[in-house]
Amino acid sequence: MKKTVLTLCLLFTLTAALAFVPGGNDRLDYVVSKCRKYDGVEVFHLNRFAVWAIKGAARVAGVGDEDIRDALALAKGVSSVTIMDYDECAPLVKERICRRIDRSLRGHELLFEAGDNSSRLQFYGVVDEARGRVRDLVLFDAAGGTLIYITGSISSDTLSEIMASND
Repeated sequence: MKKTVLTLCLLFTLTAALAFVPGGNDRLDYVVSKCRKYDGVEVFHLNRFAVWAIKGAARVAGVGDEDIRDALALAKGVSSVTIMDYDECAPLVKERICRRIDRSLRGHELLFEAGDNSSRLQFYGVVDEARGRVRDLVLFDAAGGTLIYITGSISSDTLSEIMASND
């Protein structure tokens, strides 16, 4: 009995440690942590463990579903997801947040933009051509007040297919 309890405690400790491993763009993490204090900012974060659990549930629920298989292939290298919505902020605060995000995206390559005249969704990432992967994908809509930050890596080919299918 003691051995089982000790094993479960060790397993829980290791799982918790893996769930909170930081990764990705420290500057962007810093911006999100500072901006979450403003009125009107909402932050939703899925850590490594939550992403793993969602992938597992999708595998079980989507047996035989080609769309879920494609989504799982896309999400294979994803470690964590952070979503920050700041659309409800005061205009000056919204502008300050946009400037901070722009500064933190230095080093990220603008992969493409989508949208209309009123709102542009920009896709940024760190391209690793040697491995054929895009790391730390960022979706940023300044006018809409939305930032989606995906740590980990996604296949460049898969991302290109998605971009081509949405043209």
